[in-house]
Amino acid sequence: MSRTLALSSLVLGLLWSCAVSGSWAAEPAQSWRGRPAENAAAYAKLQTKLNEPTEAEFIESPLSDIVDFFRSKHRLAIHLDRRALEAAGVASDSPLTLNLKDMTLRSALRLALRPLNLSYLICDEVVLITTRDEAYSAGMLQTYVFAVPDFVDAEDHDERSLQATSLIKTLQGALRSQLWVDAEDSITCLEPQGLLVIKAPFDIQQQTDELLQSLRAVRDSHAAAVGDQ
Repeated sequence: MSRTLALSSLVLGLLWSCAVSGSWAAEPAQSWRGRPAENAAAYAKLQTKLNEPTEAEFIESPLSDIVDFFRSKHRLAIHLDRRALEAAGVASDSPLTLNLKDMTLRSALRLALRPLNLSYLICDEVVLITTRDEAYSAGMLQTYVFAVPDFVDAEDHDERSLQATSLIKTLQGALRSQLWVDAEDSITCLEPQGLLVIKAPFDIQQQTDELLQSLRAVRDSHAAAVGDQ
């Protein structure tokens, strides 16, 4: 019962936020550190920046120079978590060779950081580049809510429940996040409201968002093809 009440409070807060902003984009409802999402506007601005198209080519360029390049090119507040990098033995001048074309900034960052086992997240109104261990630590997990009424739209309750279960299994199978295996309540679908709630690192939130968009694109393409027959 307590879990249901907590989720209900989270949903009510999100519904109010979406009604005011007019947006159904996924936003952090509340971090596990107990900090409410009072900086939702700053978060949304950074998300917009991360969705900008980008391209770049680097040959044995230091990580710090690559970060400076993206900071200047996209006018983005992006910083290295030097404490975490030093603790993991990753030098800020680690050389990288990359050829990035026809992709969003968030995809470019993911590809650039992967060879060094680094990740990034939005923290304190900046994009912070840190180690994967730090990004996936309990202190960095946040709760995100996605509107998915188009995935759980059956009129029958039992059928909606099956749709919700299918959506969760699809996401779990595609992303294979160990967090969703270890934590029972780390992914939940509130099918009456058409909302998906996840507790995850920022990287998993981003991948969830991309996967939902891909699923919608495939579904709409299939529907169009059927309609043309």
